[in-house]
Amino acid sequence: TGDYQFANLAPSDAAGYTITQNQTDVPAQYVGNGMPQPNTLRTNRNGVSTDVAPVAGGYAVSNTATTSVIGGVVLRGGGNGVQFDFPESELFTLSGFVFADRARDDVYVPGVTDTPIAGATVELLVWDAGAGAYVAVPGPAGTATTLADGSYQFTNLDPAKTYALREVLPAGYLNLPSAVQPGLVGGAACAACATQTDPATHTDLITGIQLSGNGTNFNFGETVPVSVSGIVFFDVGNDGAQDNAADVGIDAVDITLSGVDDL
Repeated sequence: TGDYQFANLAPSDAAGYTITQNQTDVPAQYVGNGMPQPNTLRTNRNGVSTDVAPVAGGYAVSNTATTSVIGGVVLRGGGNGVQFDFPESELFTLSGFVFADRARDDVYVPGVTDTPIAGATVELLVWDAGAGAYVAVPGPAGTATTLADGSYQFTNLDPAKTYALREVLPAGYLNLPSAVQPGLVGGAACAACATQTDPATHTDLITGIQLSGNGTNFNFGETVPVSVSGIVFFDVGNDGAQDNAADVGIDAVDITLSGVDDL
């Protein structure tokens, strides 16, 4: 159940007791070493601490890779401290694909019509409440480059944080905002996620990502530029074909393209 108890203790002296958790004993899947919580009321648990207080200046709380500590727990006679907790969290991954949406259906179907885009850059952002904005995760942990199959992945992400993904438009492609798709979190659709596009910088974002499980299929689709060309020429034989040396091209003729693209 995760419960622990030290029973039948003598009241502490003025310096109080120190409670130390051996972090190396925590099972491997719980790699998010949370900050210890001294005498913190939990609405989902019974009991309230009585005749317990911190030393002057408060509880001494610390965290390292090997230990988590709550110090300065002063227990008076008859005291009962029941909510001195050591939270651990399971960290998650966030992954997806960058692809060329050749079918123009906004869905990545690898190996059929769509093709992966290797070497694309995807950036990880995290919500900063103080700044009131998403900020870049610093260092290598904040940037991923897609592999040959168009995939990218970020690892060791904290379920207590809110993330966003930003994709920089790969060279040689046109931005396709409709093919930017929030994926699944723990196998369920990410209901809190939203998409944004910055036309000035040609970057796409998926925001509001809160991980209660691994995030998958957070995909960014782009479209491949197309072209149309031809020639204006003197059709000597009036046969509709430029098929002899006399059928020369005619320069300086204006050609106009009309219609609406589907971006």
